[in-house]
Amino acid sequence: MNSLRHAGGFTLIEVMVVMVIVGLMLGFATLSFNLGASPAETEARRLAALARLAAEEAVLNNEELALRFSREGYRFQVLGENGWSELEDDPTFRERRYPTPLILEGEIDGEPLDFGQEQGPALFFLSSGEISAFSLTLAEDHPDAPRYRIEGNPLGEVIYRGRAQEVFP
Repeated sequence: MNSLRHAGGFTLIEVMVVMVIVGLMLGFATLSFNLGASPAETEARRLAALARLAAEEAVLNNEELALRFSREGYRFQVLGENGWSELEDDPTFRERRYPTPLILEGEIDGEPLDFGQEQGPALFFLSSGEISAFSLTLAEDHPDAPRYRIEGNPLGEVIYRGRAQEVFP
């Protein structure tokens, strides 16, 4: 009678596979929750990602898009036969409201943001791949809040610069 005794443990390969799976799950969880990020940092990252996506969508769909800002948030618009209209049915480019009171400062095409306009300041994404040159800074609404910067150039590049050194006065 040949009796082979099986060990009750796991092989090295099995342990390594489980470690890789757990590592991947933790990595995705960290990315999706953005642990430790302030509301201003999260919103700045989101805004930069949406601006990059809008620049690409304008070229791919051969349409002109605009990003309009208000003190409470921002919304995307598309140029149609009857002028600018909201992108209401698009979940990606839906209107967004800031989760907490945020300060948005900056300039578009060399002009400072002016929220007194009826439609709000606009950042344009053209089907040619060009975008408005801009520099935006977001921060929470308290005196020593860190600032988070996003920049874009006419060649269509949108860059999240991260935390700026200055604070709002």
